[in-house]
Amino acid sequence: MHTSSARTAVPQSMTIRLTGADTGISALAAAIRGLPEVDGVVEMALDAPARPDDSSSAGLPDDTASNFSEIRVHVPSSVAYDYVHGRIETLAAHAGVVVEWLDLE
Repeated sequence: MHTSSARTAVPQSMTIRLTGADTGISALAAAIRGLPEVDGVVEMALDAPARPDDSSSAGLPDDTASNFSEIRVHVPSSVAYDYVHGRIETLAAHAGVVVEWLDLE
């Protein structure tokens, strides 16, 4: 029985929007880049026109200046994807950054 195809690592990527203070976003992005399971991080160009602040839907106070950044995170396999997804959630909570997963089905 040939089972190696079930164990073959298939590269994965996730696209996320980070919303919060610039310092929190920068710290989170640096932490993501530093994860050994991450193959690469690509910052997405944000060509969209300025949107009105909708901090209430992000769970942020109205008087907090918030910015956002979209990044694509590449990982080597679905196992790494699950691990990195969880680490991003934890790191974001510690950095005070809201994470929106843009490519969930």
